[in-house]
Amino acid sequence: AIICTHFNQRLASILSELPPDWDVCLLGAMGCIDAKKENPLMKLFGFGVGGGRASLGRTREVSQNLFVPYRPAGTYGYLVSAKGAWKLLQQLPRACYHVDLAAWSLPELRLYAAK
Repeated sequence: AIICTHFNQRLASILSELPPDWDVCLLGAMGCIDAKKENPLMKLFGFGVGGGRASLGRTREVSQNLFVPYRPAGTYGYLVSAKGAWKLLQQLPRACYHVDLAAWSLPELRLYAAK
């Protein structure tokens, strides 16, 4: 099966751009995940489900292929570092709610998303 065109090259670019302290990188998601700036209705959704992540600058972009998502949900593909896995195990030892909404809302989790 083909995941997407040039998947291996895109993954290599994403991995090379992740900062050293990354915990999770979403390869796909839905919800409040605009790479530039969230529209007001999406921010309202984020507020309704527990808030969102602060932007690192004027936009959510970190690099050519990465950004910090405001309030992701419905994640279907992600990378987890060893440190990120440890944080998730410590903070969410047993899933009892939507795992994506619970996990990605942890403020201490260094969360990024691929464009």
